[in-house]
Amino acid sequence: MRHTYLPLLLLFILCSTLAHAQIRRKGQLIRLESTHTVISPQDIAPPASVSSIYRNLPGDGTVIRLRGNYGVAVRDRLVVGGTGAFNTSLGNGGGGSDVRVAPYVRYYPVESDQLQGFGQVSTDIAYDAAQFTALETVTATVGIQYDLGNNQLLTPTLNYRVGEGPNTFGFGVGIETYLTPPGIVVSPIDTLEPGDWMLGGQVASFRSSEFRNDVNVQLGGHYFTSSRFAVAGQAGIARQSYDLGGGNYVWRDLNLAVGGRYYLNEGQQRLWFVDAGVGRVWTGDGSSGDGGDDRNFSYLTGGAGVQCFAAGNLAVEAGPQLRFRLDDNTLVPGLNFGVRGIR
Repeated sequence: MRHTYLPLLLLFILCSTLAHAQIRRKGQLIRLESTHTVISPQDIAPPASVSSIYRNLPGDGTVIRLRGNYGVAVRDRLVVGGTGAFNTSLGNGGGGSDVRVAPYVRYYPVESDQLQGFGQVSTDIAYDAAQFTALETVTATVGIQYDLGNNQLLTPTLNYRVGEGPNTFGFGVGIETYLTPPGIVVSPIDTLEPGDWMLGGQVASFRSSEFRNDVNVQLGGHYFTSSRFAVAGQAGIARQSYDLGGGNYVWRDLNLAVGGRYYLNEGQQRLWFVDAGVGRVWTGDGSSGDGGDDRNFSYLTGGAGVQCFAAGNLAVEAGPQLRFRLDDNTLVPGLNFGVRGIR
C-alpha cells in the first residue's frame, strides 16, 4: 500500500496560520482514555483502552489492564511525555504480561486562545514474555487542539509510523485536559451543576498498512440533569481486518449502553457515587467465506465509587462494579478506574 506525507504537510501549513501561545512551562496534559460507567462482561478489547481489573469468567482468571497518557511542558510550547499500557492475565488460562511505553516530544509552533497546532515525534518500547524491543519504530504526528471549554482540548491528529514491517498511516481524535502551571490558581470544583458535561471515553482512530486496517470509535460521557444526577451514554464500534494472502480475517464489535450516576454528596473535592446501566453488544469474527462466528448478548451493570477532583476540570475516580451477562447468567466482578474531564 502506498502512503503519502501530503495530508501531514497540509495540516502543518494550516496550523502555521495561527498565532500566540497558551502551553506554558510546567503545564500538564492528560489524555482522557476510555472511562465508561457501563462496561460489558467480556474480555475488554485493546481498542477500548479501558483501565480495569476484573475476573475473566468462566476461565476463572484475573485480568489487569492499565492505560495512561501524560505530558508536561518543560518550557513554553515544548511538551515531553508518553503513553503507557500494561496488560496481564493471572490464574487459570493466564496469558502472561506485556508492557508498552511510547515516549514523545511535542512542540507547538503556533497557538491561539482556542486553537493550537503541534508537531510530535514518538517511539515505542515494549516488553512481553517473549522479547524486549526498543526504539525500532518512529511515529511522526501533527495535530490541532480546539478548546471545548474549561481547558478540555479536542485533539484530531494525523500520524505516520515507520519501522520494521509495513509503514502505517493513521488518523485519530481524542480529548486532552490541560492543567495550568503551579502558581496559576484554579480552584477545585465547588459543585456539579445541571448542564455540565463529564467527559471520558471519547476516542476515534483509523490505521492503515499493507496487510491490516483498524477502525475504532468510542463515544461516551455524562450529562448532569441536577447537581447530583447524571445520565450516562456510550456507543462504540471497532473493526480490525487482516489480509491473510488467500482471504481476509475480520474482527468486529458494536456496543450501545445507557445508564445513570447518582452522587451521595456534593460541594466537596471528594464525591461518592453509585451508578447502574444496561447495554447490548454485537461482536464476532471470521475469515472470508466461512460465515463468521457471532457472539451477541445484553448485560446489566451496577457499581459505586469515589471521585477526587484535582482541579476544576479534572477528576480521578475508582470503584467496584458488577457486570451481569443476561444470555448465560455470567457475573463478572471488576474494579474500574480512570480520569474524567469536566466542562
